Amino acid sequence: MSGYIDLKDIKEAFRKLQSSIYYENTNLSLRSELANFMTGGDRSIEEKLKQINDRIKSKDSFNKELDEISLLYYPKKISTPIEDKFPSNFISNNFITKDFKIERCSLFCNMSIELHLIAVLWIMKYGYLLDKSLSEHCMGNRLILDEQKDKIVHGKLLLLRLFLTLYIIKIS
Repeated sequence: MSGYIDLKDIKEAFRKLQSSIYYENTNLSLRSELANFMTGGDRSIEEKLKQINDRIKSKDSFNKELDEISLLYYPKKISTPIEDKFPSNFISNNFITKDFKIERCSLFCNMSIELHLIAVLWIMKYGYLLDKSLSEHCMGNRLILDEQKDKIVHGKLLLLRLFLTLYIIKIS
């Protein structure tokens, strides 16, 4: 991807963003935001992407979207006093308590699809520089790079998921 960003790049970034959100199962508000972006309003997706492209070309700021960024905290581990009353292998969804403790949270960035799209564009343009500097033993979500490791491959996928990475390493 060259320094210039055009509508084709934005469409590819949107496909990658859609795919990433589709395979991500922990941030339901992001799925809802994507659905609203795709179906809301009287403009087509193509027109919305063209408008984003025009804003980027004109160097129009995204200050409004940046001001609206917030954080979402989702409980990751919750404990209750009821857990102490039953053996560890007892499973039930039939209890009510007002006394619970959130032990761990997952933190998510709540921002507009436009900003997520700009983030994907940045990853497509510069992310490979960071990814190729990581050790091959670094596990987790890695970018899918071409053989020369100088750009992200075309297509829907942006990240190579951890399980896919481990599978590839085992068969290599």
